[in-house]
Amino acid sequence: RTAAAGIPYPAADGTIDANAAWAKRVAGACARHAGRTLPFFNTVSIARDINRIRIALGLRTLSYTGTSYGTYVGQVYASLFPATSGRVLLDSTVPPGGVKAAIQNKGRGAEDAFGGFARWAADRDSTYHLGGSPPDVRRTVLSTVRELNATPLPLMTGKSLTGNQLLEAEEALLEQRDDFPGLAELLGAAHAGSVPADVTSKLQFGSVFPDNFFSAQDAIVCNDTRWPKEVAGYRRAVARSASRFPLTAGSPANIWPCAFWPVTGSEHPPKPVPRGPHNILMAQNTADPSTPLSEARRTLRAFGDRAAMVTVEATGHGVAMSKGCAADAVADFLLGEGPARSRHCPAAR
Repeated sequence: RTAAAGIPYPAADGTIDANAAWAKRVAGACARHAGRTLPFFNTVSIARDINRIRIALGLRTLSYTGTSYGTYVGQVYASLFPATSGRVLLDSTVPPGGVKAAIQNKGRGAEDAFGGFARWAADRDSTYHLGGSPPDVRRTVLSTVRELNATPLPLMTGKSLTGNQLLEAEEALLEQRDDFPGLAELLGAAHAGSVPADVTSKLQFGSVFPDNFFSAQDAIVCNDTRWPKEVAGYRRAVARSASRFPLTAGSPANIWPCAFWPVTGSEHPPKPVPRGPHNILMAQNTADPSTPLSEARRTLRAFGDRAAMVTVEATGHGVAMSKGCAADAVADFLLGEGPARSRHCPAAR
C-alpha cells in the first residue's frame, strides 16, 4: 500500500484485480506467520486488556481517551465495562460498526473535507492556480485525475503518478489543515504536468509504518467484522462508490485481506450500550475526512443519554489537541466533576 491511511485504491483504469491478488497474499501471509494466535487480535481483547490494567492498578474506575480507531476501543470498553469506566473521551469517532463501517464511509468524509480545502485554495488562487471558486478547484482536481489516469506523469524518482495515486495522497493530506499548503502545491504541480522532487515526497510512495502497523490493523479489522468473500461483489461496489464519490475513486468499497481471511475472530465487539453513567464525551470536527460527522452522530445516538458531543466548525481529523473552545470543553470534561455536556464551537483562530 502507498497511502498513509493504508486504504487500497483501484488501478488507474478502475479495476481491482491487483488489489484482490494483494489481499489474498496478505491473508495467506498472516495465516502462516500468526498461526493459532490470529483469531485473538481484536478490539474486544484490547478492551479486556484495558480493564485488566485497571484491576492491576487497584482503581475503581479507569478513564480513557482515544482518537480515530481508538474511539472504537473506547466504545467497546465503555460498553463491556460501564460500571468501571471513568471519563471516556472519543476524539473523531468511528460509527458503531467499527473500522469496516468507517472505511466504507470515507467517501462521504473526503467530500466533506474537500469542501473546506477547496474554499481555502480558492482564496489563494493567485498562489496555487487551482481555481478562483470551490467548484473551479474541484473541476481542476478531477480533470487532472482523469488526465493522469489516462497518461501517468513520470516523476523524478523513476516512478509514474496516476490520477488515483494523486487521490491517495490527497486523502492523506486532507487529514490536517496544516497540510493544505502542501496539498495545494502537489495538486498544482500535477495539474501543470511537472512535480518537483521536494513535492514528490508528499506522495508517500512506499511509506513504512513502525511496529507492524498494517499487520495489526488488518488482523483487528478482519477479526472484528465479517466481510463479503466474492471479488465480483467488490468490483460492483467500487464502481458504485467511484460514481457517487469521485474524490476517493471507489477505494472505500475496495477489497481487503478480510475477503480471504483464514479464521473467524474469537469475539465480535458489542454494539454501544446506552445503559450506564453519563460519562462519554465525543469531540468532532464538522468536516472530517476519515470519520464524518454524520457517522459520529450515529454513535452518539446509540449511546443515548450516556454521551454528549462537542462539534467544532473545522476541517480535519482530530480535535482534542486544538485550541480555544474545543480544548476548554475537553479540559472541563476531563478535570471537572459534572457530566459531559454538548456544545458547538467555532473554528479555532
